[in-house]
Amino acid sequence: MKRFLLSLALVMIGVCAVCAKSKIITPSINVKGTVIRDYGEIKSGTPALLLFGVKRPVVEPGDERYMAALLINDVWQLIPLDDWYEYFKPDSLDKDNFWLVEQLLMAEEKDKLGDKNGLRKELIQEADQYLLELEKSNLFYDDASTEDYLQCALLDILPQNAQKENEVNIPMVRILKSSTPEIMMLANHTLLISTGMLATLDSEDELYALLAREVTHYMADHALITVSKNITRAKRAAFWGNVLDGVAAATEQYLYERYDYYEPGLVFATNDLVQALINQNIANRMGMDYSKEQENQADEAANRYLSCVGRHPQALASAFLKIRNHFQREKNNNILLPQDRDFLKRMRSIVSFEANMYDYNKMYNDSRRMATKNIDNQLACPDDYLLVARSLMKLSNTPESNEECWMNLVKADITAEVEDVNVTKMKILLKLRTNEQNEVVALVKRYQKLLDTLYQQPHTNEDAEWISAEHSWAKNVLERIYLK
Repeated sequence: MKRFLLSLALVMIGVCAVCAKSKIITPSINVKGTVIRDYGEIKSGTPALLLFGVKRPVVEPGDERYMAALLINDVWQLIPLDDWYEYFKPDSLDKDNFWLVEQLLMAEEKDKLGDKNGLRKELIQEADQYLLELEKSNLFYDDASTEDYLQCALLDILPQNAQKENEVNIPMVRILKSSTPEIMMLANHTLLISTGMLATLDSEDELYALLAREVTHYMADHALITVSKNITRAKRAAFWGNVLDGVAAATEQYLYERYDYYEPGLVFATNDLVQALINQNIANRMGMDYSKEQENQADEAANRYLSCVGRHPQALASAFLKIRNHFQREKNNNILLPQDRDFLKRMRSIVSFEANMYDYNKMYNDSRRMATKNIDNQLACPDDYLLVARSLMKLSNTPESNEECWMNLVKADITAEVEDVNVTKMKILLKLRTNEQNEVVALVKRYQKLLDTLYQQPHTNEDAEWISAEHSWAKNVLERIYLK
């Protein structure tokens, strides 16, 4: 039987003799626990202290190089790093100790494929430049309260007393304007999460599961390890030149498209622009094309974290199911977690934003699907009802669909604090479609008054141009009706 535990006498003068020629490769853990499997004279149930991970010199062929150090009955014991959890179980773990223990599972790969040839610095530079391009392209969703909520969730997960090697920054959250469910931790300690991801989830536990998964990638240095394993890499300047060429073309289209209803200060993004800056090539370039083993490690650690902090054990599976359903456009009938009302309320504006962005990109079925999520959850704002009506008008023209459209516009009016120019314009279009001219005239005159009210309020030059163009449109509608 292979000997897993090696007994060494405790000799300490400042440092342990067992580590005199060894390298400590993890922070100090010092977690109390219990031996859970007999070995020699060490019986199951014996108290023990898990100390740290070490890399020791190999004396004879077959010796294990990477070991976990434990203190048992005042004697140092070394267990092969891959097997320590078969012999030791912590008595209890809080959040910080959890991540300290998890680092034992990450230590060997990190040590073997650490920072070589300054790759960490290069990855940080690329991540910084990537964030700059996202900022310049207006691809960040700026909502201070939502961003702070996500930052607090991330801080709640991150260990406070376990510092990564060379760690100087606490990860910060930024929200991407992207309808695709995305979440990724960059090398410069920025966690990007998309509006599409937030709108897809239904509970805080699902969010925590995904964040814990990214924290694992972060703690394990998976991006650096992945890049270290790559045999060839594109030249940095050439790579970013190709990316920026795509961004320039997408931005040109983005700037010349005009949203056809009034949204002061709210800028959406075209699918082309999002795809130019959020794609697999960029993920691969920055080391986020994780291996299957790394993904499994992150999944397992996230599930262990959920268990440690008492969150729903199926939260990660539930999040994955909803992401899959997003891509397959399926309704999630396999409910793993109950809906979290507080979480849904926090994400209400994100869901509405997603519905608007789908509409902007002429993805009307998806816009209606997203707006309906808020409506079904009894969290709808006027825009949700309006977008359902818009999608119906864009995709159908039957008495039934027109009636449903009208009912949604009425609900938009009821839920609005002030009269909405967009709802009024949609009513005009619907009444023109059904040839109800008297109603059209009354609505157009009302629309003109609303435009005048908008003009009296603070507005940009672009807003003024839009208001002028809408006045011209309203005038033309009346002229066509009055012509005999």
